Amino acid sequence: MSMEQHPGSTLPGWQGPFYPEGVVALTHAFQGRDSRSGAELMHLGKMTAGYIKCERPPRAGDGYGWFWGVEYQIGGARIMIAMPWGGDGRMIGGVSCERSPAVYVKGSYQQRAVDGVLAELTRVASTAPSTLHQPR
Repeated sequence: MSMEQHPGSTLPGWQGPFYPEGVVALTHAFQGRDSRSGAELMHLGKMTAGYIKCERPPRAGDGYGWFWGVEYQIGGARIMIAMPWGGDGRMIGGVSCERSPAVYVKGSYQQRAVDGVLAELTRVASTAPSTLHQPR
């Protein structure tokens, strides 16, 4: 993932994209994981407060198809962290090339709620064992 931001990546029915400071730490946390699959993202999402679901978001306004979106309900707001595809393997600034994760919201929200979701998902992504190493 790169830190390249795409303000044209709007999603129908959502406000955003937003790129708060916490997406940088989240990017590095996911870059270091053994697996960046949808199942892995769902596993991590379920370990965080307010988790609703993990699914592929609709195609963005700039034509981009996000890898997965992790959705949360925090108070009266829905918050989605959209995760990009893993990239082409080239490394720039310590991360593989693609684009930055983005935040989308529905409803009335406070920035600290968004920051809290990012921090919690980053913490879990940095510390939880990979699902690759768990028995099935």
